[in-house]
Amino acid sequence: MAKKQTEKDAVVSEDVLKELLAREPFSYDVNADGLYRKYRDEYEKEGRRAMADTVGKASALTGGYGNSYATVAGQQAYGDRLSRADDKIPELYRLAEERYRAEGDALREKYETLAAREKEAEEKNRQRILDEENARRADEELELKRSDRALAETKAADQRKANEDKAAYNSATVAAKRENDYYDYLVGMAKLAGKTEPFGSVDYAKFGIKGVSDLDSLVSHVRAEAKKKGSAAGANGYVTSWLDGNVSSGRLTQAEADVLWLCMKFDRGDFPGARNLVRDEVM
Repeated sequence: MAKKQTEKDAVVSEDVLKELLAREPFSYDVNADGLYRKYRDEYEKEGRRAMADTVGKASALTGGYGNSYATVAGQQAYGDRLSRADDKIPELYRLAEERYRAEGDALREKYETLAAREKEAEEKNRQRILDEENARRADEELELKRSDRALAETKAADQRKANEDKAAYNSATVAAKRENDYYDYLVGMAKLAGKTEPFGSVDYAKFGIKGVSDLDSLVSHVRAEAKKKGSAAGANGYVTSWLDGNVSSGRLTQAEADVLWLCMKFDRGDFPGARNLVRDEVM
């Protein structure tokens, strides 16, 4: 609504300015002045009456007959009345000039009023736009802070979860070590690293053992063959020999063999009553 009013004021102010600039310089035409014509008509009537009265009185002095004296006297009385209309011209000129100036002043005042109102409305409109822009930026900053806070909370929650998972895996690996179950320890570490197996993508087919396709099946096969030896010493000797042979052939690295030894070796629980031997004893 305010915008439409501002546009309307702008159109009107332009029209008033055009009218003000298009005004002709002041000039006065007495014959075009209606007030002058009114005075002249009235004085003409008075002049005719004065002329008739003067002629009548002059004729009465000469016995009721018209003469040149009466005519001249009547015309003089008539002219005297008409001259009174001309005597009004300076006054009428001033009045016309005052009207001209008053009309100009009124137009200037009207233009200035409209222009001031238009300027005020434009300033208010600019302030409104600025306020709206500031409000929009404030909302964006607030939303950005909320997003940053939510992201920080999400990251913190993810970090807590990761720490909990890591702590759980660490706890599991400690328990596995205590139980001498190194295989479970390796699997847990592999999962923590995002792998499916401790050795990554090992080609288990290279061992040439039927049914062996992963670390679990490889360890199970070797341990089953080794246990046929009937004692911890014999079983560990078989494991040592199997590992050394695969290292020599290049199917295993020494590091992989060392890890597999920890997964495959036997202890007292595997052979009750037998002496538990470690790899160094066998070697």
